[in-house]
Amino acid sequence: MSVPAEKFAKKERRKEIIVNTKYDKCSDPMYRHLLFSTEIDVFLTAKRGKVWMERVCARNMAAKREKHDREMSALSSPVPVALQYLYGGSNVVQGEEYLAKQRSEEEASALRDLHIPEIIDKFDDNPVFPYNLHSDIHESRETGDAEGNQDTESKGEACRGRGRGGRRGRTRQSEETTNTYEQFSEEDYDVIKDDLSDPDIHKQFSDDHLFKHGTPNPEIPATNIPCGGCGAKLQCSGESIPGYIPSQLLAGKTTEELRTTLCQRCYIIKEYNIALKVSVSPEDYPKTIEHIKDKDALILLVVDLLDFPGSVWPNILDILGTNKKIILVGNKVDLIVPDQSKYIHNITQIIKAEFMKKCFSETEGKIFPKLISALCVSAKTGFNMETLIDKVFRYWRWNNESMPGDIYIIGCTNVGKSSIFNTLLESDLCKIRAIDLVGKAMTSPVPGTTLNLLKFPVTRPEPHFINDRVVRLGHQKSAFNLLELERIDNLKKYRNVMFATPSNFDITHTLKNSLKERQPQSGYFTDTEVTKDKPDLPAALDPQNQLFSYGKWCFDSPGTVSEDQIINLLTAEEISKTLASSPIRPRTMLLRVGHSLFMGGLGRLDYVEGPDLPPIRVTVFTTDQLPINIVETEGADEFYQNTNLSALKVVPEGGPTRMLKFPSLLGKEFSVTGVSERIGSKDIVLSSCGWVMVSSRREVVSRFIAYTPGGKGLCLRNPFLPNSVNHRGRRILGSPVYKNDRLFLNEIKF
Repeated sequence: MSVPAEKFAKKERRKEIIVNTKYDKCSDPMYRHLLFSTEIDVFLTAKRGKVWMERVCARNMAAKREKHDREMSALSSPVPVALQYLYGGSNVVQGEEYLAKQRSEEEASALRDLHIPEIIDKFDDNPVFPYNLHSDIHESRETGDAEGNQDTESKGEACRGRGRGGRRGRTRQSEETTNTYEQFSEEDYDVIKDDLSDPDIHKQFSDDHLFKHGTPNPEIPATNIPCGGCGAKLQCSGESIPGYIPSQLLAGKTTEELRTTLCQRCYIIKEYNIALKVSVSPEDYPKTIEHIKDKDALILLVVDLLDFPGSVWPNILDILGTNKKIILVGNKVDLIVPDQSKYIHNITQIIKAEFMKKCFSETEGKIFPKLISALCVSAKTGFNMETLIDKVFRYWRWNNESMPGDIYIIGCTNVGKSSIFNTLLESDLCKIRAIDLVGKAMTSPVPGTTLNLLKFPVTRPEPHFINDRVVRLGHQKSAFNLLELERIDNLKKYRNVMFATPSNFDITHTLKNSLKERQPQSGYFTDTEVTKDKPDLPAALDPQNQLFSYGKWCFDSPGTVSEDQIINLLTAEEISKTLASSPIRPRTMLLRVGHSLFMGGLGRLDYVEGPDLPPIRVTVFTTDQLPINIVETEGADEFYQNTNLSALKVVPEGGPTRMLKFPSLLGKEFSVTGVSERIGSKDIVLSSCGWVMVSSRREVVSRFIAYTPGGKGLCLRNPFLPNSVNHRGRRILGSPVYKNDRLFLNEIKF
């Protein structure tokens, strides 16, 4: 399928231009320390810079125009001086007054052609143009029928009454209005009383109105039915307690109806994409998974690849206990632009090593859960999700064809646990009978959307089921490979970021579209996934139903709040501008000693020691919505604290009041030893706002100081994408950055 090139044409937005000279004063003193910004154009007047070249070009053009004017004046014959004084000046001789008079007569003739009497009468004394026409509100119109004339006359009298004073006219009008309302009685119209305690409330108001304006009732006891979106127990005692639903919607509902009901918070997220705050302290999140410490279980530990290792809770293994097996799942791989063909393998090895380094202690005699596998997935596109299911089934078979315990999806806030839960719910991991009975978990950028445990029953991997699954995946992978070939061709042709990540892989159940009847097989599992005569099932999943009560379950747990994540300090609007929703485009820049790089108002990197020439190359990985600014280190504090420059920082937003409440930036020093200018040496991670890869000459030691709010999430790791520094374009003259608007594929071999 061919893709038109116009689809990728970027709309260039006009930016403010700041000339930050090296030898003169800055054109705007507020930007005197600013060297580069993605929000405005900053140019330096160094030689070979853009501003310097523009000034040289402007001087050359001015000299050429002056020379041309002198040559033309020399060739033309001058007007005799006597004629100028004789006929009233050179303007009369050149005929300019005659031409002006002729233009005015032509304009008058054009206006007369419009056949507007008012203009023709007033044109000589006071010209009026068609766009200035208006009607006086005190004059009555003479058009219309008899009834219209009568109405117009009455309106004119009312207007004249208001013009003479207005008081008598308004009094008369109010008296007429009062008499009109007095003619009606209560029997002539219905009166809707805003009484939310009325038993017939559903006949007067919709459920949407009751969800938003319903009232609590502490006298109604809480239920044991969990919300289908967040897992909290439904109750109507208080609005700030998890699982709240207005009493008007809770009262009178049966147990089956409550299983399909969402709490107020999940309903608002689903319908309006707004997350309401609830009174849940960070200390309560670990308590929701403490009960699994003594149970046998398989743990799917989810981490965010864009915030790693900050999205790993350091004490997570102490809560899980020793009798667990862990599969480390790195989510959001679809947001990472590849730098080589084996980039996923490189990232998988790094997250596995960093996880072991952060969570596994070397204390003798201390036993921790076993890490059996690690992989990178994308819950959004389905990439590698089938591989994750294969690892779960393989672990099942390792334990003598039986599952030793349930499956728990564990991780910090905002790593995508609920998205993985929803994807697994539609896959072969979920029993076919429960797919339409289990509600999907609520997903939101706001941390802490899931407040309690959600679950679905797990499929038992029977041999005939595994065989059919292998056949289905074979056909599906063939179609996926064709999409990949087309994507790679478009990537080579357009070099656009949207073609850089793998295509979507549809996740479905093997038996969902199967009409073949399956009979139980003797000598193996007696449970069957599809039968000819299905029993009557409820509209929502009942965990006590005999079809599901004796099986294993997959749980989605609330997220633990990590001390290394700065997203817990941000508002919902700030989170939407900080977290990436599209593939992150690597942007390579140059830093000298004494320069500081800002990632919005959330991250700062100072280059304090190292070789000044040539400048060191750094590649920034952050969302396009978060601005990047390079300033002189001596003015970095002034730049950050200047509230007039909030448009260059975007986050945090809200002016001086927000900045006073926001934690100050705290730093940590890092030393990086270079490997090559063409290969990244280390990644300096600045919590949730992104990371910076440093590329310097071999054996050259550079020293940096990184800052985040409260010093959260600062660490040094091996580079995820070491070859991305080679995907830069040409350097922009007079600027410390390269043209990073397109994706250059010098190192990727397909």
